[in-house]
Amino acid sequence: MFIVFDDNRASDSPFIERVWRCHSERAGMFVSVATSHWDLVVTRLEDTLTLTLKGPETRAREVFCPANGEWLGIRFKAGTFMPELPLFRILDGDLDLPSGARTFRLDGHAWEYPSSLGRLIGLTPARIARNERQLSFLYKTAPPARD
Repeated sequence: MFIVFDDNRASDSPFIERVWRCHSERAGMFVSVATSHWDLVVTRLEDTLTLTLKGPETRAREVFCPANGEWLGIRFKAGTFMPELPLFRILDGDLDLPSGARTFRLDGHAWEYPSSLGRLIGLTPARIARNERQLSFLYKTAPPARD
């Protein structure tokens, strides 16, 4: 297998379904399965960080995975949303947010990557939990339905 999952666990957060971390040993194609959830994914390739919003997918699709990449993903629970980003913009696709070495841009503002996201190798579950709390400013849960 060319993609190795280093961590994949359920979250205690009311907004987050699961947190996962993986790396690739070589390049190749894989099948990204259909899902009703959306993810926030931090990618490190050749010491460059990218923050991607990966939308809900209505069908499976083949995706290229580069060699020697590292990923930290946060899958959000159903009903969780970003007020600045309607999900239809990422449905069946991805959106790379503009970013620099230490920041990414969202809603016209520069946000600093939490410090430990730059060091994805060796990230422990406790450090991932701290990052979940640091990233909580990005998302909200839909209000309860009215009767």
